[in-house]
Amino acid sequence: MSDDNRLDFNIYGYDPSLAAALIFLVAFSLITTVQLYRVCRSRIWWLSVLLFGGVAEIIGWVGRLWSSINVYRLEAFLIQTICLGLAPVFFSAAIYALLGVIIASIGPQYSLLRPRTYLLVFCTADLVSIVVQAVGGGMSATALATDTSPRTGSNVMVAGIAFQLFAMLVFSSLGVVVWLRARKDRSYRELDHPQKGNLSWLGWGLAWASLWIIVRGIYRTIELADGWTGHLIRNQPYFLVLDAAVMVLCQATFCFVWPNQGGAVYPGARDNGSDDGRTTPASTSPKQEKLGV
Repeated sequence: MSDDNRLDFNIYGYDPSLAAALIFLVAFSLITTVQLYRVCRSRIWWLSVLLFGGVAEIIGWVGRLWSSINVYRLEAFLIQTICLGLAPVFFSAAIYALLGVIIASIGPQYSLLRPRTYLLVFCTADLVSIVVQAVGGGMSATALATDTSPRTGSNVMVAGIAFQLFAMLVFSSLGVVVWLRARKDRSYRELDHPQKGNLSWLGWGLAWASLWIIVRGIYRTIELADGWTGHLIRNQPYFLVLDAAVMVLCQATFCFVWPNQGGAVYPGARDNGSDDGRTTPASTSPKQEKLGV
């Protein structure tokens, strides 16, 4: 590698598609704009976490676009690798919090964990995962740039992504428990809660978005385990379909699925329930409505 961070070889193993970079850059920009509108209109400000994920995708695809113009720039490769790796963490955080919204609406007795516990436990897991991936990515990029073996860095990245995948699988299992328990006891339908009439859309939307994060996690784990010269990582169509396209499907879910304002639990807020554990209607102050609580 030369002193101006210009690589002496094609780090991708193929020429990144300019057309694909433009398509996904436009797609994520449009989706993020729609969600900016929904956040501002609903005033559920904590769902801005979706915007952070969208911005990360946009910056990542700007880096990818740069690589498609000049494949030998190390900065472009690092921008797309770091930002596209970080973005799904924000979408996961929104999913964790929204399951808490559902549980707080139908009653905590259907869940193995308290609503705010999902956000605390699984966001911590994602944070650990992204730090491990960042360390591994830095090690791999340095090794590739200096023409040494990136195997150690790749192994670290695989560990981070596998841990993130494991956390999402555990979370999804807990979500299935909530769904199965609620199906056996539908008395929550008699309660006058803010999400009434919107629970099915919200629940199936979270399942749909979670599915695509899991699909991406499986792909990324296998891809990196195969190494930087493996079949998956050296073939662009796999990346475009199993990373880029599935993240479009994940983020786009929240253009159609959105919690009702009066029932959107502010992350970290105190659980609201009666002595028998069933959620009961509570009066909402103007200030709480503005926060989306």
